[in-house]
Amino acid sequence: MARNSASRRAVRLASAVALWVAVVGVTQGALCAELGEALRRVEDGIELRLRPPATLHQAPSRSSDPEPIEPWELVSV
Repeated sequence: MARNSASRRAVRLASAVALWVAVVGVTQGALCAELGEALRRVEDGIELRLRPPATLHQAPSRSSDPEPIEPWELVSV
């Protein structure tokens, strides 16, 4: 009888530990997904605040300075 009781306790303990591990895994996965999304939104907000307003809606324009002349372009043969 003592053997049967000990094996039942072992099965109960093993099933309780397995259930706890499963619940912790699912909870941690859900929380990490929510935190990851929240962190991405915060990072995007910070990037928008750090950018100058002109670059938000306009494509970068080319400089009006002429391109530099390379030395080999000055030599004529």
